[in-house]
Amino acid sequence: MLTKEEHISYWKREADRNWETALYLQKGNHRVMALFMIHLVTEKLLKAHWVKDNFENQPPRTHDLQNLNKQTELDLPAEDYDYLAVQIQKI
Repeated sequence: MLTKEEHISYWKREADRNWETALYLQKGNHRVMALFMIHLVTEKLLKAHWVKDNFENQPPRTHDLQNLNKQTELDLPAEDYDYLAVQIQKI
C-alpha cells in the first residue's frame, strides 16, 4: 500500500508529464488539446492537495475542479475559483 507522500508524488509526477505534453502540443499549434492537458494538470495538482488535506489517499473520481478545490485547504482568490468552473464548462 502506498503512503500518503507516495500518493502525492504520483499526482505531482503525472501533472508534470501532462504539462510537458501541453507544451509539446502548444508548440505544434494543437491548442485545444494543449488546453485539455492544462485542465488535467490543474486537476492532478488539486488531487495532490486533496490527498495532502484529507485522511484518505484516494481523491474523488471527478473532473470538477471547483468540487476538488472545496475539499482542500487551498485558499484561492474568488476570480481564480470562478475560473475553475469556466474550465470545466469549456472542455
